[in-house]
Amino acid sequence: MKRIALFAAIFVLLASMVTSCGNSKKAEQLSSSSVTSSKVDNYQESSNSVVQSNSNTLSSSQASDQEIEFGWNTSTSTTEEGTSARVDEVTLKGIRDAKQVSNDNAEPLLDEAFEYLKAHVNNYYESNEVMEKSMYYGSFIYKYIEENSGAKDIADLDNKTKAEYEVGWNTVKAIKYVYRGVDKIEDECTQNALKDVKENLEKLN
Repeated sequence: MKRIALFAAIFVLLASMVTSCGNSKKAEQLSSSSVTSSKVDNYQESSNSVVQSNSNTLSSSQASDQEIEFGWNTSTSTTEEGTSARVDEVTLKGIRDAKQVSNDNAEPLLDEAFEYLKAHVNNYYESNEVMEKSMYYGSFIYKYIEENSGAKDIADLDNKTKAEYEVGWNTVKAIKYVYRGVDKIEDECTQNALKDVKENLEKLN
Protein backbone atom coordinates (compact mmCIF):
# COMPACT_ATOMS: atom_id res chain seq x y z
CA MET A 1 0.00 0.00 0.00
CA LYS A 2 2.82 2.38 0.86
CA ARG A 3 4.43 1.68 -2.51
CA ILE A 4 1.15 2.36 -4.35
CA ALA A 5 0.70 5.62 -2.43
CA LEU A 6 4.23 6.66 -3.31
CA PHE A 7 3.73 5.98 -7.03
CA ALA A 8 0.44 7.88 -6.92
CA ALA A 9 2.12 10.89 -5.32
CA ILE A 10 4.88 10.86 -7.94
CA PHE A 11 2.30 10.64 -10.75
CA VAL A 12 0.39 13.65 -9.42
CA LEU A 13 3.61 15.64 -9.12
CA LEU A 14 4.67 14.85 -12.69
CA ALA A 15 1.21 15.60 -14.04
CA SER A 16 1.22 18.99 -12.36
CA MET A 17 4.41 19.90 -14.21
CA VAL A 18 2.81 19.57 -17.66
CA THR A 19 0.58 22.60 -17.82
CA SER A 20 -0.58 24.93 -20.55
CA CYS A 21 -0.79 28.70 -20.54
CA GLY A 22 -4.54 28.31 -20.13
CA ASN A 23 -4.11 26.13 -17.06
CA SER A 24 -0.77 27.18 -15.62
CA LYS A 25 0.65 26.48 -12.22
CA LYS A 26 0.07 28.95 -9.43
CA ALA A 27 3.62 30.23 -9.68
CA GLU A 28 2.91 31.24 -13.27
CA GLN A 29 -0.41 32.89 -12.42
CA LEU A 30 1.20 35.74 -10.52
CA SER A 31 -0.43 39.02 -11.38
CA SER A 32 1.51 41.34 -13.66
CA SER A 33 0.97 43.94 -10.94
CA SER A 34 3.95 42.52 -9.08
CA VAL A 35 7.15 43.84 -10.59
CA THR A 36 9.45 42.83 -7.78
CA SER A 37 8.41 39.16 -7.83
CA SER A 38 9.70 36.94 -10.64
CA LYS A 39 7.01 35.35 -12.77
CA VAL A 40 9.08 32.23 -13.22
CA ASP A 41 9.52 31.23 -9.59
CA ASN A 42 8.72 27.67 -10.61
CA TYR A 43 11.92 27.57 -12.59
CA GLN A 44 14.41 26.38 -9.98
CA GLU A 45 18.03 27.11 -10.70
CA SER A 46 19.96 23.89 -11.17
CA SER A 47 23.58 23.51 -10.11
CA ASN A 48 24.35 21.74 -13.37
CA SER A 49 22.87 24.44 -15.58
CA VAL A 50 25.57 25.58 -17.98
CA VAL A 51 25.93 29.29 -18.69
CA GLN A 52 25.62 29.69 -22.42
CA SER A 53 27.46 32.15 -24.64
CA ASN A 54 27.10 33.89 -27.96
CA SER A 55 29.06 36.34 -30.03
CA ASN A 56 27.71 39.27 -28.07
CA THR A 57 30.20 39.42 -25.19
CA LEU A 58 29.91 42.25 -22.69
CA SER A 59 31.83 43.00 -19.51
CA SER A 60 29.76 43.40 -16.32
CA SER A 61 30.99 45.38 -13.33
CA GLN A 62 28.37 43.63 -11.20
CA ALA A 63 30.17 40.29 -11.44
CA SER A 64 33.38 41.15 -9.57
CA ASP A 65 35.01 42.36 -12.78
CA GLN A 66 34.58 38.89 -14.24
CA GLU A 67 33.82 38.85 -17.95
CA ILE A 68 30.39 37.38 -18.57
CA GLU A 69 29.18 36.14 -21.93
CA PHE A 70 25.63 37.34 -22.45
CA GLY A 71 23.12 35.95 -24.91
CA TRP A 72 21.81 32.58 -26.00
CA ASN A 73 23.59 30.17 -28.30
CA THR A 74 21.43 27.20 -29.26
CA SER A 75 24.37 25.14 -30.48
CA THR A 76 26.00 25.01 -27.04
CA SER A 77 22.92 23.92 -25.09
CA THR A 78 23.21 20.73 -23.06
CA THR A 79 19.48 19.93 -22.85
CA GLU A 80 17.13 18.32 -25.37
CA GLU A 81 15.20 20.54 -27.74
CA GLY A 82 11.46 20.84 -27.21
CA THR A 83 11.56 19.94 -23.52
CA SER A 84 10.74 21.71 -20.26
CA ALA A 85 14.42 21.38 -19.35
CA ARG A 86 15.37 23.39 -22.42
CA VAL A 87 12.80 26.09 -21.57
CA ASP A 88 14.26 26.27 -18.06
CA GLU A 89 17.79 26.53 -19.43
CA VAL A 90 16.90 29.33 -21.84
CA THR A 91 14.83 31.42 -19.44
CA LEU A 92 17.21 30.99 -16.52
CA LYS A 93 20.05 32.19 -18.75
CA GLY A 94 18.07 35.33 -19.50
CA ILE A 95 17.25 35.83 -15.82
CA ARG A 96 20.86 35.35 -14.72
CA ASP A 97 22.14 37.73 -17.37
CA ALA A 98 19.60 40.37 -16.33
CA LYS A 99 20.72 40.11 -12.72
CA GLN A 100 24.43 40.26 -13.56
CA VAL A 101 24.65 42.88 -16.29
CA SER A 102 25.70 46.40 -15.40
CA ASN A 103 23.42 49.29 -16.33
CA ASP A 104 25.91 50.53 -18.92
CA ASN A 105 26.16 47.17 -20.60
CA ALA A 106 22.44 46.50 -20.36
CA GLU A 107 21.48 49.21 -22.86
CA PRO A 108 22.99 47.60 -25.98
CA LEU A 109 21.67 44.17 -24.98
CA LEU A 110 18.17 45.57 -24.42
CA ASP A 111 18.32 47.29 -27.81
CA GLU A 112 19.35 43.99 -29.36
CA ALA A 113 16.52 42.19 -27.59
CA PHE A 114 13.78 44.54 -28.76
CA GLU A 115 15.12 44.63 -32.31
CA TYR A 116 15.09 40.83 -32.45
CA LEU A 117 11.58 40.54 -31.05
CA LYS A 118 10.25 43.19 -33.42
CA ALA A 119 11.85 41.40 -36.36
CA HIS A 120 10.48 37.98 -35.41
CA VAL A 121 7.13 38.66 -33.71
CA ASN A 122 5.26 37.51 -36.82
CA ASN A 123 7.27 34.30 -37.07
CA TYR A 124 8.13 33.39 -33.46
CA TYR A 125 7.33 29.75 -34.23
CA GLU A 126 9.44 29.48 -37.37
CA SER A 127 12.05 27.28 -35.69
CA ASN A 128 13.24 26.12 -32.30
CA GLU A 129 16.17 28.51 -32.57
CA VAL A 130 13.88 31.52 -33.04
CA MET A 131 11.65 30.43 -30.19
CA GLU A 132 14.62 29.91 -27.88
CA LYS A 133 16.23 33.24 -28.66
CA SER A 134 12.89 35.00 -28.26
CA MET A 135 12.34 33.38 -24.86
CA TYR A 136 15.86 34.36 -23.81
CA TYR A 137 15.32 38.00 -24.77
CA GLY A 138 11.88 38.07 -23.18
CA SER A 139 13.24 36.72 -19.90
CA PHE A 140 16.13 39.17 -19.95
CA ILE A 141 13.85 42.16 -20.56
CA TYR A 142 11.29 41.62 -17.82
CA LYS A 143 13.82 40.42 -15.25
CA TYR A 144 16.06 43.43 -15.87
CA ILE A 145 13.10 45.72 -15.26
CA GLU A 146 12.18 43.84 -12.08
CA GLU A 147 15.74 44.16 -10.83
CA ASN A 148 16.31 47.81 -11.72
CA SER A 149 13.03 49.72 -11.92
CA GLY A 150 12.68 50.26 -8.18
CA ALA A 151 8.91 49.95 -8.61
CA LYS A 152 6.78 48.02 -6.14
CA ASP A 153 3.94 47.61 -8.58
CA ILE A 154 3.60 47.64 -12.35
CA ALA A 155 1.32 50.66 -11.97
CA ASP A 156 4.35 52.61 -10.74
CA LEU A 157 6.16 52.13 -14.03
CA ASP A 158 6.06 54.80 -16.70
CA ASN A 159 4.17 53.84 -19.85
CA LYS A 160 7.27 52.98 -21.87
CA THR A 161 8.80 50.74 -19.21
CA LYS A 162 5.46 49.05 -18.61
CA ALA A 163 5.15 48.28 -22.32
CA GLU A 164 8.70 46.88 -22.34
CA TYR A 165 7.89 44.69 -19.35
CA GLU A 166 4.75 43.33 -20.98
CA VAL A 167 6.66 42.57 -24.18
CA GLY A 168 9.20 40.53 -22.26
CA TRP A 169 6.77 38.59 -20.09
CA ASN A 170 4.21 37.87 -22.81
CA THR A 171 6.88 36.77 -25.28
CA VAL A 172 7.89 33.99 -22.90
CA LYS A 173 4.25 33.13 -22.24
CA ALA A 174 3.37 33.02 -25.94
CA ILE A 175 6.19 30.64 -26.79
CA LYS A 176 7.10 28.29 -23.95
CA TYR A 177 4.00 26.06 -24.04
CA VAL A 178 4.00 25.84 -27.83
CA TYR A 179 7.72 25.09 -27.81
CA ARG A 180 7.32 22.03 -25.61
CA GLY A 181 4.17 20.82 -27.34
CA VAL A 182 1.66 21.53 -24.59
CA ASP A 183 -0.29 24.19 -26.52
CA LYS A 184 -0.82 24.99 -30.18
CA ILE A 185 -0.13 28.26 -31.96
CA GLU A 186 -3.83 28.72 -32.69
CA ASP A 187 -4.91 28.19 -29.07
CA GLU A 188 -6.66 31.17 -27.51
CA CYS A 189 -4.18 31.59 -24.66
CA THR A 190 -1.26 31.59 -27.10
CA GLN A 191 -2.91 34.13 -29.38
CA ASN A 192 -3.84 36.38 -26.46
CA ALA A 193 -0.24 36.49 -25.26
CA LEU A 194 1.00 37.10 -28.80
CA LYS A 195 -1.52 39.92 -29.21
CA ASP A 196 -0.23 41.54 -26.02
CA VAL A 197 3.32 41.36 -27.35
CA LYS A 198 2.39 43.02 -30.64
CA GLU A 199 0.30 45.74 -29.00
CA ASN A 200 3.07 46.68 -26.61
CA LEU A 201 5.74 46.59 -29.31
CA GLU A 202 3.63 49.10 -31.21
CA LYS A 203 3.75 51.40 -28.18
CA LEU A 204 7.55 51.35 -28.37
CA ASN A 205 7.75 52.53 -31.98
